[in-house]
Amino acid sequence: MPYGTPPQWWPPRLSPFWIQALRIVRLLRQRNREHLVGLRLGGLRHLRASLTAGQGIVIIAKHASTADPFILLGAGDRIGRPFSFMVAWQVFQLLGPVGRWVLQRHGCFSVDRDGTDMRAFRQAVEVVCRGVHPLVIFPEGDIFHNSDWVFPFRTGAAAVARAAARRGPRPVVCIPAALRIEYVGDPTPELRPLMTALEGKLLGQARPEWPLASRVQHFADRLLAHWEAMYGGGPRHGPLAERALLLADAILAPLEDRYGRSAEANDVPARVWALRQEAVARLERLPPGDAGGKSARHDLEQLFAAEQAFSYCRDDPRGEPSVERLAEMLDKFEEDVLGAAIATVRGKRRGLILFGEPITVAPGGRDKKEARALTDTLETALQRVVTRLADRTRGAARAHGFAARGKTPGEGDG
Repeated sequence: MPYGTPPQWWPPRLSPFWIQALRIVRLLRQRNREHLVGLRLGGLRHLRASLTAGQGIVIIAKHASTADPFILLGAGDRIGRPFSFMVAWQVFQLLGPVGRWVLQRHGCFSVDRDGTDMRAFRQAVEVVCRGVHPLVIFPEGDIFHNSDWVFPFRTGAAAVARAAARRGPRPVVCIPAALRIEYVGDPTPELRPLMTALEGKLLGQARPEWPLASRVQHFADRLLAHWEAMYGGGPRHGPLAERALLLADAILAPLEDRYGRSAEANDVPARVWALRQEAVARLERLPPGDAGGKSARHDLEQLFAAEQAFSYCRDDPRGEPSVERLAEMLDKFEEDVLGAAIATVRGKRRGLILFGEPITVAPGGRDKKEARALTDTLETALQRVVTRLADRTRGAARAHGFAARGKTPGEGDG
């Protein structure tokens, strides 16, 4: 996606009429583009209770797939209350006028994830303070193609919730929402050709006789070694997650020295965000054709590489990963190695969502430490719900004899 100053701000125009009128189109798109043939919704009682109590609601949602908005829209259908969404401005820019119009009528408004977007912030606070529709925020800030682990949150969601609690006439709660997909049937016949293409691209030799899990593990090791040779001084040995963090640091540390910034602990996304702000600002200050622009663009490419490396830091595809986890890894490979803007959806799938217990937000000041503390609380709460949904899904799969496929009846709608 492009980086820089957004060309404009797109406000929400949420219309229950148009959401209902376009529902059949959305369901067709959901089936044809995302191959979603059903949804399983859990924990809706938490959402209903907060709505009945008249609370301002921020839904803190996991973001691992392009199917996530469809799953959330399905939850809104089930409870009879559409949601508002904060959406990266690049999504609006890449769509045509009709697509933007549709997004706005579904309650979406744009946000500059890499800047201080006060218009989006004020709009979000207004929705939570006085609106009748829950606000969905994806605080990870990106799609990491990993349904099992929560990646470090940006502080924007906590800042919105705290500001709304401070200014609004009603209590504010944050409700964590775990989202994931499961396959209906076995998708591996569609996954193997992608694995073969990836092996041919990077390794020059496919291993069709190997089990898919072994091929994914081997490819992940070789891909990281390739990046380590490019950016990290040479291939390393050890667990994939550990190597991914070391590689991201090897890319970021020289940039931080050059830009005069200090590393913020080991929070790779925060470090990338801070450096990207600097690089974009430098690029936009330069006149067209200035030689410094090439250097700034190269820095942005390096920052993207650090993000790519970091996205592999949460787990290691060893042991017996589910077919859903293998598919997520392959989606990531397709984007990182084959250059796909969005990974191709393969196999019929079912969307799952589980809402956790509401977290009441205390009205406080503008203290950054308090905002950070709430951010950490929300991150931990979402990880608990993500783990709960993952465990239930795998447990049901084993009970029904589909451990290799991840097939499960999913969650109820209680």
